[in-house]
Amino acid sequence: MADPAFPLFGSEPAPMVGRTALLQRVWADLTKATPSNLIIVGPRAIGKSVFLNTLGTKAREQGSPYSLVLKWELGHAPPRSDELFVAKLSEQLRQAMGVAPQYSEHRDYLRDDKYGSMKEVLDLLDGEGQRVLMIWDGLDKALSQGELTGHLFGQMRDLFHGKRHKIVTATRSSPTELARNRQVYDREFWNLFDITPVRIGPFDAVDREAALNRAKLTLSSGGIRELQNWS
Repeated sequence: MADPAFPLFGSEPAPMVGRTALLQRVWADLTKATPSNLIIVGPRAIGKSVFLNTLGTKAREQGSPYSLVLKWELGHAPPRSDELFVAKLSEQLRQAMGVAPQYSEHRDYLRDDKYGSMKEVLDLLDGEGQRVLMIWDGLDKALSQGELTGHLFGQMRDLFHGKRHKIVTATRSSPTELARNRQVYDREFWNLFDITPVRIGPFDAVDREAALNRAKLTLSSGGIRELQNWS
């Protein structure tokens, strides 16, 4: 039976419940004078994907400093080679541009799925004063295969270093725990990120209250009590 308060299945993304303070913190880091690149770390099923979906929605709202928002689900068929990683990222960037006419030439450059073309496009956008926010969900899935090289992550660093573009990644563990290939970890790509990962864990008191309110429940000395029946 579907749960109207906490839908987990269906075509629409699950809504975020609670995490308001965490979202505000991350958004502040992404919109301050010198924005940070961020790593979101948390265990399986803690809500990282839901959080990142909400972050992506916020970044697309009017008034956001980001012209383009790219949300990439790496956990779904993670790329198993450097070339495939670049090709899929190019595809994601094309999709983020949609059919907007101002990006027609940019999309044409990206159709060859080559790193050089993608870097040229991102450099051009940066020169135009446009910011791209890339949200990579499930980076650990791609890293755990051990087939991506340090060369790739050196290329990825060049896409962001000294640019307006920012990146938020999500993993179950810190990069030091995930990267089997030390060459991958030791690349300066990881130095792009804020030194302290953003930890997402169990609900705090405010989050629990938000969940109870959404479910129309309340806590009392006798336990959980339903406030009203679902209509």
